[in-house]
Amino acid sequence: MPYTDMDESTLEHIRDATTSYLQLRDAKAATAGRNFRLEWVETSGVSRLHKYGQSGELIKDLGPRNDVLSGIKEKFDLGAANQRELLDRSEQAVRIATGLNVARGMGRVPTIAVKILDVLWQRQLMAYYLVIGTYAMYAYEAAAGVVFDEPTMATNDVDLLYNVDKKMKFAELVKDKTTMLEVLQEADPTFERDEEQKESAKNRDSFAVDLLRQEAFERFGDAFSISGIDGDLYPVQAKRAKHLLSAPVFEQVVVGVDGSMTLMKTIDPKTFAGFKGWMANLPDREPLKKIRDKLQSEAIHALLVEGRLQSKI
Repeated sequence: MPYTDMDESTLEHIRDATTSYLQLRDAKAATAGRNFRLEWVETSGVSRLHKYGQSGELIKDLGPRNDVLSGIKEKFDLGAANQRELLDRSEQAVRIATGLNVARGMGRVPTIAVKILDVLWQRQLMAYYLVIGTYAMYAYEAAAGVVFDEPTMATNDVDLLYNVDKKMKFAELVKDKTTMLEVLQEADPTFERDEEQKESAKNRDSFAVDLLRQEAFERFGDAFSISGIDGDLYPVQAKRAKHLLSAPVFEQVVVGVDGSMTLMKTIDPKTFAGFKGWMANLPDREPLKKIRDKLQSEAIHALLVEGRLQSKI
């Protein structure tokens, strides 16, 4: 098989690093959820409890100081302090894990791919995308505790499958008129649209992000830009994309070459193995890609049979 097993100490480190990263995500989410603050304000000689928004705007005057409001303020301050402490501890744990990732040579995913996924998560856009193609293998190998060989992983682009059903919600989310291309430029300013293949963006290192979508979606016609803005990326129709979008989601923490970590969201490994097996038998598929498709399909199937990967199907 085109993979080697990780040793036990490496597996233990991956488990610890994964736990640290997920705890940090939870801590950040909890902190972000506390989107207001409570403060005592002296008004005409009376101490009143004010509720302020993140931008400093007054949301509500809760009233003059009393035992009930004092209890609310005390409980709020204690919760905020606990959240800050948890966030600080989680950030420190991830910093340590990142350093160990580098020291142990754990980095597998190109750093630019980690940055792209991070931006999509930060922008709350991962709800609209799945990583498919060869890059999904990074999630499977991390989950299975193996390392795939170079021929199995050979590629210089990441494929993002766009869920057309959520197009309208995406448009609402980018009310600031940000294009998908500009989102990618937050990860690397050198990304530009490939004018020959408008579904692709490439950076100065020729790393490509290809946007795919399901075939013939009547509501939006044959071609549309992600954001509805000229100059943005146009996802290209992909065979069996609807089948991939209907598969269970598979999420796994992966490690970048620089030791950084992110959460990769892809398709169920059983669906992936079947899809790659189908691709390997397409008559018009490039010969080298068919070989890689076959290797990937067989590898994932073997890991499923061995029980090292779990399918929800």
